[in-house]
Amino acid sequence: MCLFQYDESDSEPEEQGPAGPLYVPARPGEAHVVVRLFRTPMGTRTAVGFTSPERLAATLGTAQP
Repeated sequence: MCLFQYDESDSEPEEQGPAGPLYVPARPGEAHVVVRLFRTPMGTRTAVGFTSPERLAATLGTAQP
């Protein structure tokens, strides 16, 4: 079941370029660094990425590795 409804007029962007670097919150794991997962309002786990370290810190706090 799709949660989103698309109209026939919805189209893909004409020119897709690289997104650039993404800054992903992480936490220390047992042997490695582990990506932090969050939950959507529907309860699904998802990863998040920010376009700058400043945006990551502004959203999740300055203590983020």
